[in-house]
Amino acid sequence: MRVDLVTADGLDDLGACWAQLITSGDEPFSPFLRPEVVRAAAVLPGVEVAMVSDGGHLVAVLPFERQGRRARAVGAAVNEGDGIVCRPGAARREPAG
Repeated sequence: MRVDLVTADGLDDLGACWAQLITSGDEPFSPFLRPEVVRAAAVLPGVEVAMVSDGGHLVAVLPFERQGRRARAVGAAVNEGDGIVCRPGAARREPAG
């Protein structure tokens, strides 16, 4: 498994794969987890996406805004949630505590 951090410059190449992750699942997704919204928000400083791949295939994405040493949801001023977009059947772990 590999995790790469991508800034706004690299989102164009990955948007189609990311969109496919969303459409392959049956869960509703927040608009703030969609590639076109994150791409638009990337005009703000600190917007990045953690791209998780396994065997060369994209399996998950986590968009976020970096603020110093912290990260928060993209559009946190108007976005009440965040999350990870992953392929159906990918293992999810709940945070400890």
